[in-house]
Amino acid sequence: MKKFFSSYPRRTASNSVKRIQSISEAEPLTLDNAVIESHQLLAVALANQLLVAVKVIKVFDREISELFNALPDAELYKSLPGTGPCLAPRLFSRYWGKP
Repeated sequence: MKKFFSSYPRRTASNSVKRIQSISEAEPLTLDNAVIESHQLLAVALANQLLVAVKVIKVFDREISELFNALPDAELYKSLPGTGPCLAPRLFSRYWGKP
């Protein structure tokens, strides 16, 4: 756990020690294996769903990028201050065709 807590910025060693101590002294909410195991399975199922969602989002991002870059006004929107690969297509979709 020390490695986990130290891998995040702005974490001081004293805070990490306090957290680890609190975790080790904590009392479980339940000792019922049926509850614990079913929630472990749920956590794994939800994590797998998140992995699928992340893959699908990457596909959408790639498709949006390709379509946006093919537009004649793409360079104009990309040149606006503060726009990047996410904001430029959003601005385009918001204001496209508006007077």
